[in-house]
Amino acid sequence: IALIGTWLYKEFRTQLLNSENYKREKYSEVLTILLELEYALNRFLINELEFSQLEENLKAAYPYLSYDLSKEVGSFSTGIEKKKVEEFVERLSAERNNLKYNQPNAFSYLSERSISRSFGHLFRTMLSPVLIPFLLTLLTVVVSFMLLYLTSAMSTVESVVKQYYLIQGVIDYICFLMILVGIADIINNQKVSSMKHLVIFLIIFITLS
Repeated sequence: IALIGTWLYKEFRTQLLNSENYKREKYSEVLTILLELEYALNRFLINELEFSQLEENLKAAYPYLSYDLSKEVGSFSTGIEKKKVEEFVERLSAERNNLKYNQPNAFSYLSERSISRSFGHLFRTMLSPVLIPFLLTLLTVVVSFMLLYLTSAMSTVESVVKQYYLIQGVIDYICFLMILVGIADIINNQKVSSMKHLVIFLIIFITLS
């Protein structure tokens, strides 16, 4: 168990660190592409840029635009109304600012005075690379043993009612572990707005169990 747990921990930690590094690089790339598109659109509005040049920026940014913005890209043409372009720029700017706000960038936290944001940065840089792989390893090992226990116990229980309660108990424990992982994920991603729904779901789940 110790060898398997150690191997799982190393694998989860390696995958997490690789994912975080890729995310940082991708954030910088996407922000740059969106900013270039915003500049190109503003230049297009004042007739300083040809549509053929703007088209290149639209193609480069298209994979990274939200679904709503990406639907409007196909309607761009040489005769597009300026008002429509201005509205697109405004929404693009809001999308870029939101992306920048959530960018995992250590430099942006140097002048950050918010306690919650500073704690979030501390959790991501120091605690998250250690705690999350440990929780994933623990969850994998516990769920595996629960399934093994359920498989062996089902063969010794003849009553259908007892089999049902046995299955229900194992499902309750697994779901409870998943809820704990969900809470850690909400804290890690600072999805405070989801806490209300999570608390309601947790109360219903405990009551039913």
